[in-house]
Amino acid sequence: AYNDQNNKAQTAQKNENDKKTALDKTQDAQKKAQQLVNDSKDSAKVKQANNDVTNKQTAVKAAQDAQKTADQKVSDQNKVVALQLRFAIKSKLLRIQLMLKLRLPKML
Repeated sequence: AYNDQNNKAQTAQKNENDKKTALDKTQDAQKKAQQLVNDSKDSAKVKQANNDVTNKQTAVKAAQDAQKTADQKVSDQNKVVALQLRFAIKSKLLRIQLMLKLRLPKML
């Protein structure tokens, strides 16, 4: 019986603490919301926030452009490497063909 009463008392205390925590969180959220409302009425803060957004958008655009440029350079380099490989293979093939032509008459 004592354990049951003790458990009930602990459960009630926990519920009370949970309610207080929830109330505190709600009050904090209300304060933050009120601060946002107040800030939205302050033209200097609104202007600064808009400037911050514009600056971040500009930075994102610059990063995207830099990425595009880097991708293009990699693509161009890959094309150069492919052309060099093609040239090297073609040169080697021509040398082999030439060697075969030079040897063929000797074989006949």
